[in-house]
Amino acid sequence: MTEPEFLQHPFRRRDGIASGLTARQVNGSRFRLVTKDVHLAVEAKLDLPMRCAAFQLAIDSPLVFSHFTAAELYDVPIARDPKVHISLCSQIEPRMRGLVAHRVLHLGDVWTLGDLPVTSPGRTFVDLASKLDLLSLVIAGDVLSSRSSLSEIERALRTGSGRRGIRLAREARTLLNPASKSAMETRLRLILVIGGVPSLAVNRPAVGRDGRTFATPDLGEHVVLVGLEYEGEHHQSDPRQWERDIKRDAAYRDNGWHLIKVTKRDIFERPDWIVNEVATALRARGLR
Repeated sequence: MTEPEFLQHPFRRRDGIASGLTARQVNGSRFRLVTKDVHLAVEAKLDLPMRCAAFQLAIDSPLVFSHFTAAELYDVPIARDPKVHISLCSQIEPRMRGLVAHRVLHLGDVWTLGDLPVTSPGRTFVDLASKLDLLSLVIAGDVLSSRSSLSEIERALRTGSGRRGIRLAREARTLLNPASKSAMETRLRLILVIGGVPSLAVNRPAVGRDGRTFATPDLGEHVVLVGLEYEGEHHQSDPRQWERDIKRDAAYRDNGWHLIKVTKRDIFERPDWIVNEVATALRARGLR
């Protein structure tokens, strides 16, 4: 590793000295100590992948990044743990500040993200089942199944029989939809499922009278033409998005759709209103 690389990647003290740095330089103000015997240039961004790389250097055993750390590396929108989670088979549990080690009998399916070994999406889903509630697990599962497949999730459930949280994981599996594109879409879908509303298509393109796609409703009933769109804050704060929404809403009307727009407040404070609006619209259009 040449000196410029020390400005970009974590390195062990002995490797830095072997590559030409002096002990005083390694211990000086130019580099920071990330974890046991692992340093990083102070100007380098110490983000999660960099922290993971540092722990990987510091731990002299095969490991895989797992649980909340794997979820964050997969961009799962759930509450994050500032500590780095690893799974390893070693009988000696590493004790380092900012690290949570989970001992396992085998590392299982391992994916690679960048240069980091990470538990597979299915394994990550099962690992999280002992840490999350049902809603958060479904939100995580929607993302993880979109990163792999529902069959990958199901395979992990079979191999995870008997593990803590496996019953919750199996329940959550029945609610997963990899077509969901955000946590709020997942929340909206579950409100309707719990409210007994017939299943709606997730992010299926809406085709107009001219045979062309004019919109992609977050949730939609494409036979009787009822659609739902979640309106995040940027739909009101971004003028361009506001203009696009006006044109989109007009396209729904012109093509005979009944559009229901839902906000964050509706989801968190008025879920019953959402269920009633959708159920009423479906009944009015002949769907019982």
